[in-house]
This record gives sequence, C-alpha cells and structure tokens, in this order.
Amino acid sequence: NYARVHPVFWREAAQARQQQRAWFQHLLADRDTRIARLAEGFLIATHRGDTWAVDDFCVRTPDDWPTEGERLARSLRGHVELVCARHDAPKRALMQRLGLQVSHSWFQKTLGPSL
Repeated sequence: NYARVHPVFWREAAQARQQQRAWFQHLLADRDTRIARLAEGFLIATHRGDTWAVDDFCVRTPDDWPTEGERLARSLRGHVELVCARHDAPKRALMQRLGLQVSHSWFQKTLGPSL
C-alpha cells in the first residue's frame, strides 16, 4: 500500500531480504531496542534518551489497528514517537485515539540535478 503512494521511497531494494535480515539481527542484538510481536503484527522501537522511537510498526490488515495495533503500541512505557504516513487513515485513527500529536511531517520527492 505504501509503495503505491510513495513508489520511490518504498520500492523494494534488489537485495531486500538479505538487507532486512541483517538489519533485524542488528536490532535484536541492540539492548536499546524493543521488539514486540503478536500474531497480526509487530513493533520495533529504539530507546533514544527518554523517548521510544517507533519506526517499524505494522499489522496484517487495516482492520487490525484498533485491536492488535493498540496492544502493540501500549507495550511501550514512557514518551513515544510513532511514524505514520499521512495516507494511512486506520493507523492515524489509532494514533489519535491514543492521544498522540503530530510532531514531524516529512516531504519527499525525487528532485532533478543540483545547480
């Protein structure tokens, strides 16, 4: 779904499986990383100072956000920053229901050559 909205940023790399495996192995070995998994999704958060930075957070279907997504989000304690794409309405609804506020907004596009 994300690749349809932002095809450059979310395109699958040629060696995606090998790169992803190496990245997950790194995260599993990092004591400042928290990984939570349920049957319908997972969350990966890195502890940075007093904040849990959550970048990898997904569920199997959009209908799983209110249940499994919330259980995963509530597995963290303390200040949390969660990444959520603007177009991901079910995930955004969960973030709003949990009382999270937008703190960052990213803009992305492939630009032409520099001056």
